[in-house]
Amino acid sequence: MTIRPIVLVVALSAALGACATTATAPEATPAPVAETAVAQPAAPVATPAPVAGTSRGSTGRADDQLYALAWMQSSNEYQAIVAGTYAQAKAQLVGLVSQRALGGALAQTSTPTIPTTGRNALVPPERVHDAPDEPLAIVVDVDETVLDNTPYQATLVLEDKVYDDASWDAWCNMRAAKAMPGAVEFAQFAAHNGITMFYVTNRKSHLRDATADNLREQGFPVADDNSNVMPRDDARGWTKDKGSRRSLIDEKYRVVMMLGDNLGDFLDGVYADNPTRTRIAAPAQAWWGERWFMLPNPDYGSWVDAVTKYCRDPAQASAPRECMKGWLRTP
Repeated sequence: MTIRPIVLVVALSAALGACATTATAPEATPAPVAETAVAQPAAPVATPAPVAGTSRGSTGRADDQLYALAWMQSSNEYQAIVAGTYAQAKAQLVGLVSQRALGGALAQTSTPTIPTTGRNALVPPERVHDAPDEPLAIVVDVDETVLDNTPYQATLVLEDKVYDDASWDAWCNMRAAKAMPGAVEFAQFAAHNGITMFYVTNRKSHLRDATADNLREQGFPVADDNSNVMPRDDARGWTKDKGSRRSLIDEKYRVVMMLGDNLGDFLDGVYADNPTRTRIAAPAQAWWGERWFMLPNPDYGSWVDAVTKYCRDPAQASAPRECMKGWLRTP
């Protein structure tokens, strides 16, 4: 998935920024504000609200992402959720493997609203055909699903920067992302039992080889020609909506399970307002924890646009933080 960090615009005075700067700057060189040296702290009301820029200080998003990353990198709770999700997915896979070994059909273990012949994790519009004797496949996202990119995000926070393509490409080309807890064991179990893993990612196509190398180095099963790594490629019609890639996989495989950290890893059309997202996902609610497995990502994702761009009050459209507040529920 392409990282879209949260950008929360707040009315933060340049004077406060100057205070933060002068705390570390030599006493003889006060921090400038609006090209004018400030001898005494200026009144916050005298400074207009900042606009989005290239520094984290100008976007006001530092605390928001800092909390998210601290939880993802250091909390036992996050580690437990991720490891538990993969353990649950593996338990489902063990059941499928056992059924196949016993010669049983890949029967449904629930009765979702979406109809299916046998077990298939794709919604009907994405299914090319539904033959019961197809080889099995699992579709996973890459970033924050099987590979942990929080060191990249943490660098942005510590260096007071925001996401850009150049720094993201440099990180991906380092091939330094580590595996998510439980992900390698799950993938290797699938491969050992003849189930193909497809890595459907919104990293761009020029990062395919670096991504495949990183996955391989972490112990994930990757085809010799990297063909099971499927990045975003607008030239091939592979946009941020992943449905076309999932359909291509369905031409030769039965997709029995999917894992991701974004609703778009399971369905198309999710870059929309919350009511639309809820309506799209509603028919497959019974699949969560059975053939769809979602990992938490409080740092970025399509959910951010849903609460910062699609406001209940149109007047809040230019104020992302106020837009977010509009979605909060109170007694």
